[in-house]
Amino acid sequence: MVPRRLNRLLALLILFVWRDLRIQYAQTSLSVLWAFLQPIIAGFVFTWLFSEWVPIQGGKVPYLLFILPGMGSWFYFTHLIYQGGMVFSQNQHLIRKIYFPRLILPLSKSILALLDLIAAIMIALVMKIIFHSPFEWKLLLLPIFIMTLGITGFTFALWIATLGFRYRDIFHFFPFILGLSVWLTPVFYPTTMLPAEFSWIHFFNPVAASMDGMRWCLIPRYPLPWRYIFSFILILILFIFGIAYYKSVEPDMADSI
Repeated sequence: MVPRRLNRLLALLILFVWRDLRIQYAQTSLSVLWAFLQPIIAGFVFTWLFSEWVPIQGGKVPYLLFILPGMGSWFYFTHLIYQGGMVFSQNQHLIRKIYFPRLILPLSKSILALLDLIAAIMIALVMKIIFHSPFEWKLLLLPIFIMTLGITGFTFALWIATLGFRYRDIFHFFPFILGLSVWLTPVFYPTTMLPAEFSWIHFFNPVAASMDGMRWCLIPRYPLPWRYIFSFILILILFIFGIAYYKSVEPDMADSI
């Protein structure tokens, strides 16, 4: 009985992911290739803008190799916030008509958004070959940091989606916060550039932890401070309370949305 139910949930999840994928690239000539073109174009633009001004700790590291994991992580997170955060309100016609596990909706957005992140990571691996950067054992740990970023994005999307169907102001609040947060997250610069008295900001930032974790896997001698453990504890707490809050309001969701 349990395996049959899991198979149904998996089939439903795949259905939503495929539906969103078709909508995202509908009527485009390049289709999924856009997932690769966007990080390539953005990577070269930001390399041209910042490469001479940003010192990277851990030896001589090409700035393009440094920025690709950060940029891919941030694009993934913001995409998931914008798309996953509104997933309940955008699918209210389904929620009102039939019952299904609504957690599948933000989860499907999390999986779909991984396409852009994986594309950026694949380009970074190609850059490692081009720049003759050695492949180390740390690369095997890369999926762990991708998973932690996925949990982080899903958690924030779940909070926004659950709160948003009651408090619509949150849809105006979070884009403003995200616009500021990109400069408080080490997307374009390493954490070592931040003054010591402000470094604690990064260590409570779960996006920064996953971002620097990917760089640690990809870049030789790149530092990964142990204090990032605080951000993983924080996102675990937010995840647990987010699921609990969602469960408390789910029974009224169809009537309140």
